[in-house]
Amino acid sequence: MFFELGYARGVLTKDWKYITVRYTKDIQDKINTGIEFSGWKGRKNAFPYYTRNGHLGHHASKDNPLYFHSDQLFNLKEDPSESFNIFENEPNKSDTMKKLLIQSLKTFVNRPYGEFN
Repeated sequence: MFFELGYARGVLTKDWKYITVRYTKDIQDKINTGIEFSGWKGRKNAFPYYTRNGHLGHHASKDNPLYFHSDQLFNLKEDPSESFNIFENEPNKSDTMKKLLIQSLKTFVNRPYGEFN
């Protein structure tokens, strides 16, 4: 299954979940220059929330220390609560899931998404 939420895209299989966060060029340029983004109730963040809904982004990022990681891989069979990002530790599975994401993204014409299109 493919899913999308604001700046995040991902794919889900029976036992694996891969989530990516990629920003548009203008947002990434702001991040690179150190501009802070307004969050819920004026809180400043180094990165914008996935969506414009600051309340939702605040609670999602507050309860998930992995929220702003650009690549997140979870073995749902061994870690159903998605507590451990194993993207760096599982390069073969990471590559497989990236390929699934690329396949899904190709079905959306003229919608660039980082290095995936």
